[in-house]
Amino acid sequence: MLSFLFNRGKRKITFEDNQGKSQALTQDNEMETFPFEPTNAEFEQAKRELAHKPDGSKLSKKTSKFKYSLIKVDGKIYAMSNKHCYTIKHGGFSIFKIGMTDKKKLIGIKIEPRKLRSLDDPGLIAAKRMGLFIAQAQRNDPNMVFPLPGEVIDSYNKSPVENKLYSIIRLGGNDLTKIKLPLTETQRQLLSLRLCDLTNHMHKLNIIHGDINPGNILVNIDGNHIEVELIDFDFSKIVIPPQTSMTEPGIAFGMPPYTAPETKQSKIYSFSSDIYALGMVLFFDLNLSIQRYKNAFINSLNENWTLPTYFLFLQDRDAFNAYSDQEIIKDMTHLSPEHRISISEATKRFCEKLLANSEVQQDPKLLSEVKAIQARAFGQSKEIFNPKVQNQVVEPELPPFQEVKGLRKKRVSK
Repeated sequence: MLSFLFNRGKRKITFEDNQGKSQALTQDNEMETFPFEPTNAEFEQAKRELAHKPDGSKLSKKTSKFKYSLIKVDGKIYAMSNKHCYTIKHGGFSIFKIGMTDKKKLIGIKIEPRKLRSLDDPGLIAAKRMGLFIAQAQRNDPNMVFPLPGEVIDSYNKSPVENKLYSIIRLGGNDLTKIKLPLTETQRQLLSLRLCDLTNHMHKLNIIHGDINPGNILVNIDGNHIEVELIDFDFSKIVIPPQTSMTEPGIAFGMPPYTAPETKQSKIYSFSSDIYALGMVLFFDLNLSIQRYKNAFINSLNENWTLPTYFLFLQDRDAFNAYSDQEIIKDMTHLSPEHRISISEATKRFCEKLLANSEVQQDPKLLSEVKAIQARAFGQSKEIFNPKVQNQVVEPELPPFQEVKGLRKKRVSK
């Protein structure tokens, strides 16, 4: 059985996975326990009843004897938890639920009031390349009215929504805003290295994330064993080499203080702007003594982002001067994108620190993992980052390049 803790006020969840490990998506105050254990009989009945129905068909717990609603996506049946875990709002609105496959594997189900994403949607392409996306299905439900019970949505003004999109995604970890600080220096540097390695992998797949912030980073920390994932590719861009940036007209998306100055000012998204955002995450969100200055820094920014960056703002603070990774982070977050270091260089420098760390030197498995990441950063290995099996060689299955809005070039197979 999977036991969940549900926070009444903020829809936050803690669960125990099938290996018996406690997975905390959040930790908060007033919690109540509820089970999530759809039975094999429920799955079998749903398969029979939905066998000849289209994707997006749903057996609602409101109209059936089931304890949970079940939905058909890409020919497979998924059970949905009865509580909303958390909401994501970026101009539109989506609800994220914990789901389960008929093999009792936990997955995420993202529900949005929209139609299917097209095959050339940059966010869909990025999520597929990163191995996050599993499937999607559109459900037509003219009687569905947002908000759902307990939700308040201004952008839709409680109007009926005729289409709902269900996206099945890989689930894992706790978002970075919920990790328990302080981390040890080794943990902080390992987490920094994992994030640099993952970002390096993402850029090699020609993806600009466009919205790196702690809420879009999932982390599992078990001592010095650390796994990371990037999520929410809704604002991602797909570039065609040698292109490394794109200009997006309209409003600049992003979250202060993680949005790069050139993105705020000129709507330029690039590998370099991702590096800036990651550097800000590593500085503000992994160090408890510095985190308290975050709001003060945000409040000090003017509309043109012309004030000194955070490391100048805090350079006289004892907390900053004692931060052992400050030089790497300074070079990741230079105001000028031309002067920022590459993600490969940042990865190499974190590797050097960890290879000199006595705690890492005494752990053969950890030492091997750091050396493997170093080889990838130097381009001496074909091994590719995998958040679940760190040293497994994985060749990404890349779909052929397709024309994407905002790009004039198109790769044509010979």
